[in-house]
Amino acid sequence: MNKNPEMQGDATTEKATHPAGTVEAKEETVELGPNDNLVMAEATIETKMPDGSVVETTVVPKKKKHTGLIILIVVLILTLLGAGGVAAWYFLYHNNPENVAYSAINGLLQSKDVTVSGAFSSIIENEGGNDLKLLATFEPDQNGATGETKLTVMLSQLDANGSVIGAEPYRFEVGSVIMSDGVFYIRVDELAETFDKLIAEGNLSEDDIYGITDAVAKILDTVDGEWWQISVPDLADLTIEDTTDAQVAKNLYTCLVNVAHQDIKGELAKIYSNNRFVNVAKPESTAGLAYAEGNTLYNVSFDYDKMANFVNALPSSETAQSIYNCYNRYLDSMGDTNAKRLSADSMGTVTADDLREAIPEDADINVQITNWEHKLSQVNIRSNDGSEALLSLVFEYKGIEVKAPENYRPISELFEELVQVVAGILDSIQSGTGGGVTYDPETEMIYDPITNAWYDIEDYLAMYQTT
Repeated sequence: MNKNPEMQGDATTEKATHPAGTVEAKEETVELGPNDNLVMAEATIETKMPDGSVVETTVVPKKKKHTGLIILIVVLILTLLGAGGVAAWYFLYHNNPENVAYSAINGLLQSKDVTVSGAFSSIIENEGGNDLKLLATFEPDQNGATGETKLTVMLSQLDANGSVIGAEPYRFEVGSVIMSDGVFYIRVDELAETFDKLIAEGNLSEDDIYGITDAVAKILDTVDGEWWQISVPDLADLTIEDTTDAQVAKNLYTCLVNVAHQDIKGELAKIYSNNRFVNVAKPESTAGLAYAEGNTLYNVSFDYDKMANFVNALPSSETAQSIYNCYNRYLDSMGDTNAKRLSADSMGTVTADDLREAIPEDADINVQITNWEHKLSQVNIRSNDGSEALLSLVFEYKGIEVKAPENYRPISELFEELVQVVAGILDSIQSGTGGGVTYDPETEMIYDPITNAWYDIEDYLAMYQTT
């Protein structure tokens, strides 16, 4: 019986070529394993059936599919095209100086966790002695409206040729901490010692400080080496007798603290986006100019017209308006109808020439900007001859936690000590007093033995000034 070819699928065809008969069929069997690969060309196989007929089977091997190779080629082409597109985007847009400058400034203005540390250098002319070289370094940690800063000031004597005299400069430090509730702390270290050295070595005279050397020395000794807590509401209660007026002053300060927590940076960024006054360009040569790995060095120039537009737009900003509202409400609460209210119209304007005079066009300013993120990492302002760095700023983008000092004294205690110092100075100045000028911190009054009377400190100082 012949098999129906339609039952064999598309790959085989069968047909009977001999009539039925009795023929012995010899069969050969080849076994293939699952890992064997058999490659065949198109062929015809004759098979003798038990009835003597011969069946021809034509085997047509399936064509190999090249889908995987095609996908690989397509992916490769797309990758190459994509790489070319990324390269074109990077060099033509992302790394374009105009975009670099905007990204760097915009990122700086909008970042909430940016700290700025650096150094400032200048020459202080001293007609009565040697000129002094000022070097100030500052190390801040900033988190929004809160922050901590340490400022170190060093003064070195210069000879007639501008060279530093001596190995040890005069120095002192000022530390400050500002908390989110508006309370801040301040500390001065080594200022009293530096003042004494300046006097002893003839670099500061009585004439320079109006003949009150002893008074200044005592005040500095009182202030030096302590953290002082300054709370404006507490100061208002301490210095303003009328409780209503004190509350009005505290309301003003609270209002200003709330303004400080607004999105000031975001608003500045919007104003800058409309007035992009910072331009950057790669220097022709970077010889002698060091910059960090992963950064690119750029020279900076300004569009003074756009800079003027930026500055003049600030008085009309929402932040400025909030400040006006705080101050104007304060005047209204005080019942002061004569004082001029603040508004954008009451602010002055600047011109491009004003700014060009403040920041000359030939100012030597360069910046370092990261290659990929376009973050501003450093700013350097050098003297026109390029010999000395006048200002160097380093920017770090990191979150920090600001903590108040563990040990501090309220500023009210400092006031009490300073009043006692001033009272003692006045006592020593007045002739024939024989001493006895005293201050009572509880009543905040000064006793004068000459008049045998107690005075409010302001009245007493006014009386002393008239005598």
